[in-house]
Amino acid sequence: MNLAQRRKAAKKSRSLAVVRDDKLPAGAWRLGGFAGDAFHEELKPRPPLLIGISACLLGWKVRYDGGHKRNDSLMKRLRRRVEWVPVCPEVEMGLGTPRNKLRLVRQGGEVRLVMPSSGEDYTAQMRDYARRRVEQLAREGLCGFVLKKNSPSCGAENVKAFDRRGRFARRAQGLFAEALLKRLPRPPVEEEDRLQDPKVLQDFLHRALAYQRAHLAPRRKGIKAR
Repeated sequence: MNLAQRRKAAKKSRSLAVVRDDKLPAGAWRLGGFAGDAFHEELKPRPPLLIGISACLLGWKVRYDGGHKRNDSLMKRLRRRVEWVPVCPEVEMGLGTPRNKLRLVRQGGEVRLVMPSSGEDYTAQMRDYARRRVEQLAREGLCGFVLKKNSPSCGAENVKAFDRRGRFARRAQGLFAEALLKRLPRPPVEEEDRLQDPKVLQDFLHRALAYQRAHLAPRRKGIKAR
């Protein structure tokens, strides 16, 4: 199931909205219905939502040019709602900062991760890292993930892939994002630009909380989640 299909399925299954009331105790959430449902249930304080995020969006200087892409709007809106789990696939895989830029290159019927300046192919290294890191994240109990748009490692969709001559060839997924979406199909995953839309952000939080309640709470109690 690709990212667009996951979003469509999530909309069909949505039944509750998540609303934050800053007057409630820290960590408390309020649920209310979408279609005229008047009741509101104040929940007791819950564990924070563990949300994975591309580390550059937190302001970490891990990008290829030594900079970052801190998203102040997102940080401000979610600082009291989530606990971030930062990930930078390229640095964690062993590349330094700054470094030469990576890009997706189509070779035959496969998309590879290549450093054009040297011709080095990092596909196998990234896939091995992504498999191990995503498995670790699954054990940590992530409730969602925010990915960096257009990244050859983290981009969830529409990342440019080129042919061997450097010409645009197609759109693809970043290799880490591909592994993440396959291993964790249920928690919500979005690129940071879409979360600037309040409705999309509201839906993302709703799905993250629903996942926490349905899959992680039973695990903590020793019950196998379905």
